[in-house]
Amino acid sequence: MVEVCRLYPDLPIVVEHTGLAWDRSEEGLEEWRSGMSMLAELPHLFLKISELGLADSPWDYDLNRRVVREALELFGFERSMFGSNFPVAGLRIGFLEQVCAISHMIQDCSKTELDALFHDTAKQFYRL
Repeated sequence: MVEVCRLYPDLPIVVEHTGLAWDRSEEGLEEWRSGMSMLAELPHLFLKISELGLADSPWDYDLNRRVVREALELFGFERSMFGSNFPVAGLRIGFLEQVCAISHMIQDCSKTELDALFHDTAKQFYRL
C-alpha cells in the first residue's frame, strides 16, 4: 500500500478502520505498528479511527485504547478523524458507548486535539 500511495503524493488518502489491527497479539500489534509507521510518514495520508471491534471477540477497551493511542501518536490529531462505522460497529458496541470510550481513551488531550479528531480533520479532508 505504501508504494501505491507514494505514486500519488497530491491525492489525499484515508487509511480506514485504524489500519485494521486485527491481530491483537504482541507480534500482531508490532506488525500493525510497523506498517502504520510507514504510512504515517506520507503527509497526504489521513487516518480514520474506526472499526476497533474484532469479529470473534467482544469490544475490548484496553486493547482498543492501545491501538487508538498508538495510531494517534503516529498520525497526530491533525491527520486523524473519528468514524463510528455504524451500523456495522453496532454489532459490538453502541454509538454513544463508542464515542464515550474513545473520548475517555484520549481524556488527557487538549480541546484543539479533540476538535480535530471529532470535527476539524474530517471537515478539512472532505472539504465540508
